[in-house]
Amino acid sequence: NVTLSAGAVSQSGGGVTAGGLKISAADDSALESESNNVSTLSASVTNGKDFNYVNAGSFTVGSVAGLDGVTTDGNVSLKATTGNLTLDTDVIAGAAKSVFLQATAGNVTQSAGHIAGDKVRVIASTGATLQRALNDVNTLAASISGTGNFSFVDADGFTVGTVSNFNGVTTHN
Repeated sequence: NVTLSAGAVSQSGGGVTAGGLKISAADDSALESESNNVSTLSASVTNGKDFNYVNAGSFTVGSVAGLDGVTTDGNVSLKATTGNLTLDTDVIAGAAKSVFLQATAGNVTQSAGHIAGDKVRVIASTGATLQRALNDVNTLAASISGTGNFSFVDADGFTVGTVSNFNGVTTHN
């Protein structure tokens, strides 16, 4: 496992390759190299700041070195450029902030935990299944570019609307 802890964690080149990656930061943090290749990710970013992560293949939001899930006071953006994005623990954005989940060539699935954010955008190629009853969002937008299905469950209701230039829920199935 790799643990990165700083005021801000950023990346200017190269990639992180590890079984697990744990990020702890107090400022905007971004690891957006398509060379990153971790199996499991956890992160905590405080002070109203954002967290962005891109992985080359499939990865899971889970527990690494005692830290569970991805939690930030700002926006959360998680992207698998190939493969799947699996949520095994919580993904939580700050109040009035957004969660962006993307599996460019795969699916987004949720097996445990919950998603919390004012707005949630999901982009996937082969489908998305986010059916945990504790999910709590206000506005949802999604696009499934392949032939997969989309399903979402929320604790107390939500609006299908516009999230970062994506409007509604679109599938090609």
